[in-house]
Amino acid sequence: MKGKLIAVVAILSVVIAFEAGCNNENNGKKSTVVKNENANTSPVIDTLHAGTVTLYVSAATEQEYQQVPRSGFDAYAHTNAEEPAIMAAAGGAIARNGRALVITAANGKVLQLINREFSDEELQATEPSSYTCYADLKNMGYWLIAHSVPDFSNWIFVNKQTGDTSQVMAYGAISPSGKYYMATLCGGEGSPCNNGELYLYENKQSKMALAADVELMPGKVWMPDEIKWISDTKAVAKVKLAEDEEGNTIADSKKPMPQYVVLEMK
Repeated sequence: MKGKLIAVVAILSVVIAFEAGCNNENNGKKSTVVKNENANTSPVIDTLHAGTVTLYVSAATEQEYQQVPRSGFDAYAHTNAEEPAIMAAAGGAIARNGRALVITAANGKVLQLINREFSDEELQATEPSSYTCYADLKNMGYWLIAHSVPDFSNWIFVNKQTGDTSQVMAYGAISPSGKYYMATLCGGEGSPCNNGELYLYENKQSKMALAADVELMPGKVWMPDEIKWISDTKAVAKVKLAEDEEGNTIADSKKPMPQYVVLEMK
C-alpha cells in the first residue's frame, strides 16, 4: 500500500467483514429499516458486502453525527505531543533511548523501534522512518504506535503483555469495548480519491486481526470517512465522494448520497 496516504476512516476509517453472518438481506421488494442508536430510524440506502456479512447504510444528519462522542482512541483527535505524557505514566514500560522507541512487555520481551534518517549507512536505511507513541489503549491492553515513511503511514498495535505487534492501515476509530478498529483509506497525498478502501480489524488472541479489506472504488462513488462508533455493531460517518483524475467529485444523480450516514453490521 506504499504511496498511499492515510485518509481518515479510521482510521486507527476506513475493507468490511464481520464475525456474524447476515441473513437479513434486502431483496429489493421490501425496504429494510435500520433502527439507529442516537439517530433517527431511516431506510437502508446502500449496502457494503464482504463474503457472508453486510454493512447496512442509512442516512444521518449533521446533528446526529455531532451528538455521537468519539469513543476510546480516535486517530482524528490525537497528536504527537501526547507521547511525553504517555511515557511519564508508563513506569518504564515504554521509553526513548536515543533513536529507539523501547517497549518492554510484561513477559520481559523487549521491542526496539528505531527512527532512521535518509541514507543512514549505520542502519542500512534507504529512506527515513519514524515511530511515535500515540496512545495508551488501556481498555484493550495495547500501545498504539504511529509509523511513518515518505508518502505512507500506518499504525502498530503493541500488546503490553506479550510484545506481539499488529500493523493496521489508515486512520480510524476503535469501537467502545475495543473489539473493532475501523478505518478508511483513499488515494495518496495530492492524488484524487478514486480508490477508496475500508478496513476492519478485530481484537483477538493478543493481536489485531484483519477481518476485512474491501475495495469500495471503483464500484461505488462514495466511502465513509471520519468514523465515530455508536456501539460495537454500529457507527456514524461522514460521506466522502469519489473524484476523477482532475479532482472533481463524482456523484450519482440517480442515487444521491447524504453528507452523513449510519453504518450497521449484521
